[in-house]
Amino acid sequence: MNKKEEKYQNNRVLMQKISEFKKNYPDYKHLSYDDIIEVMEDLGDL
Repeated sequence: MNKKEEKYQNNRVLMQKISEFKKNYPDYKHLSYDDIIEVMEDLGDL
């Protein structure tokens, strides 16, 4: 895990949302956390 992803480990709510997002949108699973967050913001899921 890189440093960027480490900072998200501390934010449980965000981690929960990311894992929900990966379940709901399997096509995005390969993206980094930063990219997933951007997509979530674009979709209004965040």
